[in-house]
Amino acid sequence: QTTSQGFGINGLDPYKEHDAGIVCHGIPISNVIIDTRNFVESQWVNRNILPKLEGMDWNPLRIHINNTMNTRVGYRYFNFGKGVSAQKKLALVLTMKEEEIANGITVNVYAADARENYGDKEGRHYLIGSTKLTGNTTLRKVEIPVTQNLDQLKGMKSIYIEFSSPTSFESTSLTARGQAICDINKIQFELN
Repeated sequence: QTTSQGFGINGLDPYKEHDAGIVCHGIPISNVIIDTRNFVESQWVNRNILPKLEGMDWNPLRIHINNTMNTRVGYRYFNFGKGVSAQKKLALVLTMKEEEIANGITVNVYAADARENYGDKEGRHYLIGSTKLTGNTTLRKVEIPVTQNLDQLKGMKSIYIEFSSPTSFESTSLTARGQAICDINKIQFELN
C-alpha cells in the first residue's frame, strides 16, 4: 500500500509540521502534487500554476494544489500513540491559500484505523472535525478543531481531508465546479 510515512514505518508524528505533498490518497484526479524538482516555468505559466506558488514554502519542494469541491485527500499514517487527553484541545492545522470561490465550503476531517496487512480493508472512517472556508486568498494557517471521536485517536490512523460543497453549489451550474478552491502547503496537528 502507498503511505505518506516513507521509511518511517512507525507512523508520522502528528504534532510535527509536514509538507502537504506527502499525500498518498487523492480523489478526484484534478489534484496536483507539485515536485519543483521537475519545475518547467513555461508549462506552469500556461497552466496558471506559477501564480499559486507565490509565498508558498518550497522546502523540501512539495505542496498539494488544485483541490476542488468534493476533493478528498488522505495521509497514511499518523501515530497518535496512547491517545489524546480529553483535557487538551486538538486541531488539525493546514497552511493553505484559498480561492475566493471557496467561501462557505466545508472542510471535514476523518480518521480511520490503519490496515493490519497490505490486503486488508481499511477500518471505518469517522468524522473528527470540520470547519468552513472563508475564501481568504492569503497564505495562512487554518485551524480545524478536532472535537469528535477523540477517544478513537490512538495508535496509527489514516487522516482524510474532504472539501464538501454546500447544497447551493451542487444545485446550480456554477462555473466554480471543477475549479481549484485551495492549495495546501503544510499539515500538522496542534495540542493546546
